[in-house]
Amino acid sequence: MPRFPAGGVIALAVVVGSGSLVLFAVFLFLGPLGLIDLGLSPRDVLILDATLCLAFCVQHSLMVRKAFRGRFEAVVPPHYHGAAFTLASAIMLLGMVLLWQESPVVVVGLEGGSRWLVRAVFLAALPGFLWGARSSPEFDPFGVGPIKTRLRGREPRPWPFTVRGPYRWVRHPQYLFALVLVWAYPD
Repeated sequence: MPRFPAGGVIALAVVVGSGSLVLFAVFLFLGPLGLIDLGLSPRDVLILDATLCLAFCVQHSLMVRKAFRGRFEAVVPPHYHGAAFTLASAIMLLGMVLLWQESPVVVVGLEGGSRWLVRAVFLAALPGFLWGARSSPEFDPFGVGPIKTRLRGREPRPWPFTVRGPYRWVRHPQYLFALVLVWAYPD
């Protein structure tokens, strides 16, 4: 089994993971960034954008499966799985944001007060997302906790079930607030 430089993996997971989240938040607030114009037809734009979403969802869901993690252990030690998941998810998210094509088809376009209200909902969801993260002391957004624990010569312990803050009302507050962020786009 290859050895991985722990400090490099930790730094890479934190930098790439946080960078992708910040870029995604900007994308959600401003809309498509238009950095790469592929010159696609309206139909092909919708197909590409749907494919990008599907690719992110499949990768995200596949890597948390027990069967995948079992096979992944043959290549990557278990304490690196969280960081590897972060890196794979961040790369997929960056690809989605950078390759996303703006569709000429507008289903809903809010104007005036409605537009400002939706923007306010977006801005209110950001601290909600952070509240959810801060409510769980074990929250490890970049998967580096197990690596740090191993570096200290200890074995990672299982996370306790948390029922405080937003966890009193919803099972996964980060997903809830992420969905609000996605849907709080006025066009």
